[in-house]
Amino acid sequence: MAENIKSSEPDDDNRYLVTDRNEIVRIFRGVAKRKGHLLRAILREGNELPSMVLGIDPDADALYVDCTASASDNRRIEESSRIHYVTMIDGVKIEWISSRADKTQFEGRDAFQLSIPEQVQRVQRRDCYRLDTPLNNPLVCTIRPVDGQTLDVTLVDVSVGGIGVALPESAEENLERGAVFPGCRIDFPGIGLVDVTLRVQMTWEITLKNGNKSRRAGLEFVDLRLGTESLIQRYMVKLERERITNA
Repeated sequence: MAENIKSSEPDDDNRYLVTDRNEIVRIFRGVAKRKGHLLRAILREGNELPSMVLGIDPDADALYVDCTASASDNRRIEESSRIHYVTMIDGVKIEWISSRADKTQFEGRDAFQLSIPEQVQRVQRRDCYRLDTPLNNPLVCTIRPVDGQTLDVTLVDVSVGGIGVALPESAEENLERGAVFPGCRIDFPGIGLVDVTLRVQMTWEITLKNGNKSRRAGLEFVDLRLGTESLIQRYMVKLERERITNA
C-alpha cells in the first residue's frame, strides 16, 4: 500500500537509527532495485509528493530520486531546505531527512541528486508489515462513494494498517487524498467478508514491466474493530503459510 506511511517526523528512537555508511548504502541499493516502488517526499510546509529511488553512487556521495510530473512541485522540492523522505519495503519503513535536492539527469531521465544521508531510520512494526496479494486470484475491495457509483478495486498488498490497490481508469477522480469511505467490503478467501472504513492516503502512477502505466492508491483503515483486525491477521498468516508451502 502503500503505503500506510504517516506524514510524521522520523521515529525518535535510537533503536531504529542506522548510521553505518556501508549499511545505509546497502539499504538504498535494495530500495533502488524495486523499480517503480513508491517514495514520498514530504516538504516542510506539508506538501506530500510521489517519487522513487533511482540509484546511488557512493563514490560521488549521490543518491538519485525521481522528479515529479509537475514542474511547480519540482520547484518546491528544489527550493525546500528540508525534505522528509519515506518509503516502505517488505513491511520495513525507511525514512530520512535531506536538506537539499539538486535537479540533474539520471540514466537519461530528470532526477534530483541528494547527498547520501548520514543516518536513516529503519522501522518494522506490526502495522507496517504488509504482504503482496495473489495475482492469479486477486482480492477485490468494494468502495462505496457517498455520491457516485460503487467502485471495485483490486488489492495489490495488505497490512493491518491498510491496503494498496490498483485503480481502474477514471477512478482517481473519486479518490481524493483524505477522502473517507465507510461501508467498504473486502472478501478474504477462506476467512470471510469484512466491512471497513477506508481513508485515501495518496495515489500515484507506476510503470509495469510491460511498459504500461498503472495507477495505485494507498488506503488506510479507519477505526478498525478488533474482530476485523483479527480476521485480517488470520488471512495474512494463511497467505504466508501458502507461500511457504508453494515455495
